[in-house]
Amino acid sequence: MEEVCADSVCRQCGKPLEKKSAGRRRIYCSDECRRLWVKKHPSLYKHECMFCGKEYESQTKNQKFCSHDCYIRNRFWRQEDTEEIMKLILAGKKVPMVPKWLKDILNGEAK
Repeated sequence: MEEVCADSVCRQCGKPLEKKSAGRRRIYCSDECRRLWVKKHPSLYKHECMFCGKEYESQTKNQKFCSHDCYIRNRFWRQEDTEEIMKLILAGKKVPMVPKWLKDILNGEAK
């Protein structure tokens, strides 16, 4: 049932692959070769942090924040923080960290 296909070789080590009569075409000869290839050739996706707006790369498609700190600050954002930022803005002082969604609202770019 299994035959060796001459043009089908492992993507990682180059060993010939056995072709099965049914199912998916194999790319790697073993799980070990698959893990090594993925480790050496990471897929990087570009994202923009939902909190600080910084552009960053990650290996996952759905990551929303550039760091755990941005996630925590976004997750536990309080009304008091918004009031404090507004006081600093109205006083003309520098604001240390403003979330991207708040910047969009202040700039009139809210959806």
